[in-house]
Amino acid sequence: MKYIERQVNVPLCAISTTSGLVNKTGTWKFAQPLFIDRVSPCNQQCPAGEDITGYMYLAGQGKFEEAWRLIMEENPFPAIMGRVCFHTCEEICNRKDHDEAVSIHTVECFIGDYALSHGLKITVTQPEKDKKVAIVGAGPGGMSAAFHLRRMGYTVTIFDSNQSPGGMMRYGIPSYRLQNEVLDGEISRLYDIGIEFKMGVKVGKDITWDSLESQFDAIFIAIGAYEETSLGIKGLNKDGIFNALEFLHEINLGKSPKIGKRISVIGGGNSAIDCARASRRLGAEVTIIYRRTEAEMPAHGEEIEMAREEGVQFLFLATPREVYGQRMISGLKVEKMTLGEIDDSGRRRPVPTGETFDIECDGMIIAIGEATIVADLPPFISQKKGVVSTDQMGQTDHSKIFAGGDIIDIP
Repeated sequence: MKYIERQVNVPLCAISTTSGLVNKTGTWKFAQPLFIDRVSPCNQQCPAGEDITGYMYLAGQGKFEEAWRLIMEENPFPAIMGRVCFHTCEEICNRKDHDEAVSIHTVECFIGDYALSHGLKITVTQPEKDKKVAIVGAGPGGMSAAFHLRRMGYTVTIFDSNQSPGGMMRYGIPSYRLQNEVLDGEISRLYDIGIEFKMGVKVGKDITWDSLESQFDAIFIAIGAYEETSLGIKGLNKDGIFNALEFLHEINLGKSPKIGKRISVIGGGNSAIDCARASRRLGAEVTIIYRRTEAEMPAHGEEIEMAREEGVQFLFLATPREVYGQRMISGLKVEKMTLGEIDDSGRRRPVPTGETFDIECDGMIIAIGEATIVADLPPFISQKKGVVSTDQMGQTDHSKIFAGGDIIDIP
């Protein structure tokens, strides 16, 4: 229906005699404005479901505790998220079309730090339920599930094979990005509300899946993806070669791996960037070798720029084919690549050219991705190549078992 066909209480009246080419709102008032309530783009984009516009408004009013409690309705780790989330919310922020996006992650980080410094606590307000839930995996997925279940009144126990909770947040993110005191401060609230942690316990080995199923009313599996993808080239048995998670684990334990002075990091994701920047902090010259161009790198743009500012070099459209050296790595044979058709990832496929060249290095870190260790999953649930089959609510084909995080293929 056209506006001129609508019956309105406001009569048609001239509001400007300026040309419509100049006056973008037009020269005539045809109808009363209609307010349409929609979810803001940043809220829609947030995978954690945070009410970004809500806590930004509260923060703007100086109501930092209220802002923190609003975030905590969805996300139990705002101080962590503000530091390590890649804030895709800012990529679609309407403000960017005017000058630049609102720095949402910085505000969230401030709010999270405010809560830590002021000792803010959370409580369980729902009545206690006579139901027990086991969480397998003390990473971000498992602990988030535990947090929400506990607040709903369930008795929750987390099992993890590591000695300290945190998963990739503790063992896979360098401390220059996420400090241990921040991580421990956020996790401590889970202890405070009565969540039990059984660390150093590997389900399937130290306790059987059948035993776990008999003791609990439901099980949530969030063991993550921590099996390194193999590079599959000659010479990988030499000293001086690390996998990304192995290297980052050593770094986060406060150790200094003997990586050499000239390091090649293979891969283009966030783990590759973390390894490169951590290597620079150990005094090494670092080159990231990636088989596509910078435009196709899955790593976040800000991280790439920070790595470049710190002296990390980049070699694009190249992939290693062989490791040189006797006992120690001394160099790489590298093949030049070109880009072909778009593949299933939505990026152009790297295509070998047959042209090779050599580069010198005395260390290499492989950061080309991770997968689930299938042997760590219960044998009685369906999975394909380590990806667990679930419905939209995360329930597997076993009625008592749910799964989430990196081991499923839905958000």
